[in-house]
Amino acid sequence: MSKSELDPKSRISLIDSPDEIIEKMRKAITDFTSSVTYDIENRPGVSNLIEIHSLCTGQTTDEIVESMIHLDTGKYKIVVAEVLIEFLRPIRSKLLEYLQSPEELIQILTKGGEKAKLISNPVWESVCYKMGISPRRQWYSLPRVERKLKEMS
Repeated sequence: MSKSELDPKSRISLIDSPDEIIEKMRKAITDFTSSVTYDIENRPGVSNLIEIHSLCTGQTTDEIVESMIHLDTGKYKIVVAEVLIEFLRPIRSKLLEYLQSPEELIQILTKGGEKAKLISNPVWESVCYKMGISPRRQWYSLPRVERKLKEMS
């Protein structure tokens, strides 16, 4: 799995279906050794799968290796896919919900952008003042920022 690869098959997307995740995990590059062992230098593919598994479950890499000793890498890929599907399920569900309602998503993003501007503008303007450049914006006082944040909450 690689987020820097151009090929979308090389990574898991948050909106990938469970079937797509399983298929991508099956095709994940590993080596010819069939055991599940963690060795980042000599077995980066399998080690990457173990790290994904660890991040999704909170188990250590040693715990995972010990509990998966009976599996070969082909079967282990399916285990990791299932763990990943369950881990991503609530995130994927909420994301798809937002994509079904673009107006709500735009409203949330707009509100978040407004909050971010209220918080960041005083810092930006202070930096501009100290550097002797014009921020091309009205100076926001702290009480005004606090009042706006309360209105948005």
